[in-house]
Amino acid sequence: MNMLLALKIGQIAEIGSLTSLIGMGMTFLVFFILLGFMAGLQKTTEKKSKKAPIIQNQQEPKENDEINNSSLVAAITAAISMILSEEKPQKAKANFVVKSIKRINCGG
Repeated sequence: MNMLLALKIGQIAEIGSLTSLIGMGMTFLVFFILLGFMAGLQKTTEKKSKKAPIIQNQQEPKENDEINNSSLVAAITAAISMILSEEKPQKAKANFVVKSIKRINCGG
């Protein structure tokens, strides 16, 4: 404390501004290092993930085209029972909602 009293106001301001500049410089340096690290992670995850091809010529189901409802109901029921069996037996309500069911022609 006695050393600061011996300094002039200009010297105190110089030390304070130098301390502030060093602190801001370190902050931005760490920020740019993290930014580069995140960009590298994004590139590696893009290489690993393969996107599914987009099918543009999808045919709409015709009105007279009947969907095998029993197999569809069986598949949905099996999926729901599998999810519910993995949850705790005390929990009766599932945390998912089936919003829509669409038929997809798989080229067969």
